[in-house]
Amino acid sequence: MCIRDSCIIAYSLMPEKISKQIDLKAPSINRRILSIKKLADLGWKIGIRFDPLIHGKDWKSLYKELHDNVFKNISKKHKKIGLEQIFFVGFEEFNKSKSLNDAKKVMDITISRHEQVLENKLSFLSTVASVSPFIGLFGTVWGIMNAFGGLAQLTQVSITVVAPGISEALVATALGLFTAIPALISYNWNVSNIDKILKNYLNFSEEFLIILSRKN
Repeated sequence: MCIRDSCIIAYSLMPEKISKQIDLKAPSINRRILSIKKLADLGWKIGIRFDPLIHGKDWKSLYKELHDNVFKNISKKHKKIGLEQIFFVGFEEFNKSKSLNDAKKVMDITISRHEQVLENKLSFLSTVASVSPFIGLFGTVWGIMNAFGGLAQLTQVSITVVAPGISEALVATALGLFTAIPALISYNWNVSNIDKILKNYLNFSEEFLIILSRKN
């Protein structure tokens, strides 16, 4: 069973002229594009592969026409994110300017924007992990000061008198650590995953530029 949030429906596309020659038993390209549009509007994750890349007469214009047709028909409700957006802006810029440098610039800018979004909440986690123990320690010191202040009024002092006040004061430190430890674990986990995601974006960008350079 396929759950919408955990599945990607993949489509292989090629120009209609080529599809009629080698993809005889498959649905037409227009039917596939219509299916992509409907699924994207419903919130399904879509994977699109423009293959096979068959070099022939006017092959560049045929694939460009296919690319434009696909993304023109996908609903604007379908927001492009991640690798999909990096691919789209890079390919679109390359088609406009025919410049690998321009394509690289727009992909780098897109990756930078993704990095800002991914790291947006990290400062909060870092602050919580850093400040919580000190807040807890402050509460403990304050509690101990009050406990010893109360002892000054007593003539006889024993451990049974001192222990309850100190025990209550140490609760603040425990609460501070209880807050800081999960925040620190979450911060480190997110930093590690963000690094992996950004490396994946950069690797994809470099590989995509290599592919574009071969077709230039």
